[in-house]
Amino acid sequence: MGSSKPASNARRVDLPAPEGPTIAAVSPDFTWRFMLSRMVKSPSGLVTFLVSSFAVNRNSFWLMLYKYQVYKEWTLALSLVLVWAPGVLFAQETIVVVGDSLSSGYGVPVEKSWVAALADRLRAEGYGYQVINASIPGDTSAGGLARLPPLLEQHRPRILIIELGGNDGLRGQSVARLRDNLAAMIDLSREAGATVILAGMQIPPNYGETYTRAFSGVYPDLAQEFDIQLVDFLLDSVALDPTRMQSDGIHPNIEGHQGILENVWAVIAEQLE
Repeated sequence: MGSSKPASNARRVDLPAPEGPTIAAVSPDFTWRFMLSRMVKSPSGLVTFLVSSFAVNRNSFWLMLYKYQVYKEWTLALSLVLVWAPGVLFAQETIVVVGDSLSSGYGVPVEKSWVAALADRLRAEGYGYQVINASIPGDTSAGGLARLPPLLEQHRPRILIIELGGNDGLRGQSVARLRDNLAAMIDLSREAGATVILAGMQIPPNYGETYTRAFSGVYPDLAQEFDIQLVDFLLDSVALDPTRMQSDGIHPNIEGHQGILENVWAVIAEQLE
């Protein structure tokens, strides 16, 4: 086989020299897009690119830095909106119930208490409220007052239901002290921006007419003084119906809790949005 030789008719073409540096013609938009791609791929690549860009074209370099700063600020703003906005736009209003065993569900399943039933009714009616049951069996107005500030701070309720005083009365405590404690709870709640609903209480007549009348009168007096909503008597249609009360004659059964719900709903429904 013979060796091949280059074509004898091959000619060399000489191109004219460029009139100026061609690399400086890179557009700012192209540079910006390229910078972002390098930034994502490698931080060290970004540093190298910035240095080389400054060496080639200072105007494009400063424009890139400006755009990069704007990009960072908008990215930060968007991140904050994505984190913060859902909590604001979709936050549920809160109802807090501060009570004793009548609200905590003593003697019945917790999900059958009138407070749990209130949460169910709100969902069924399409209201976007969450209900916090801050009730403790055996609590008094003094105990509720002591517990209230952290509850207001934590939950920031739009509506606060106060159901206290029954244990004060059963223990024969001072009516004046009961009134002062409830008044202080109303003040604190309103200062925190909550709408207050006061649940009226009564005690058995064997405590004497003078005491029982003074005790039950505290609730409508406070409601009038502070211009707040009042559930006249929480256990209305419940307390004197043996089929709605537990064997102790003090605490409502499941059916009784449904009766309490109806008493509360008649008042709270006017406050819902």
